[in-house]
Amino acid sequence: MARLVGKAVLVTGSGTPLMQALGRKLEAEGARVVRGDFVVSPAAEVLLLPRTADEERWRAAIATVVERHGRFDGLVLAPPPVATRAVTDWAFADWQAFEEAHLISPWLAIKHAIVALRTQGKGGAIVAISSTLARMGRVGGAANAAVAGGLRIMMQAAALECGEKADGIRLNQIQIDLDMPIPTGNVVDASIHLLSDAATFMTASDLVIDSGALAG
Repeated sequence: MARLVGKAVLVTGSGTPLMQALGRKLEAEGARVVRGDFVVSPAAEVLLLPRTADEERWRAAIATVVERHGRFDGLVLAPPPVATRAVTDWAFADWQAFEEAHLISPWLAIKHAIVALRTQGKGGAIVAISSTLARMGRVGGAANAAVAGGLRIMMQAAALECGEKADGIRLNQIQIDLDMPIPTGNVVDASIHLLSDAATFMTASDLVIDSGALAG
């Protein structure tokens, strides 16, 4: 039985193989998918999303979901790229740009997703696909760890704020080892579950999909 019938979901990073697979599976589960990407797409219906702190563009992207489908039910944030560089090798401007693209910009997406979901008043779900570096350090992985760790704690705090308001909005993370081949099927299935009504008691949670690497 389809698990997301009628739900309207914004998927970011839709040009990557992982998010393409997720978009197809969402549609197979009955969802109405709006695809967004951070580069210009030849497909006119794909929204151009900001890697910068462009608050108005995020507000407009979520409003577009409502305009196209009459509702907004969920947001899935794509994982950041791997940036392997020692702490001392980062120039200030490069570090600042990475943080803006992969922590500040996602915060704006989450902020306006929550605002839209509250306005609609029917709850909803936000899923961020992130890195296991939210939980550990790694040589050359400082930038990824900084954004993953910041996003993890920020989403947990936002989830508790939504829980306090009893607004039915849930925020969860899926953490993968970005140095390993992405287990696309597992990540897609986990995302579908977290967006669905089968996960209404899951919020402020982390699902780790890394074949046990974090534990070992």
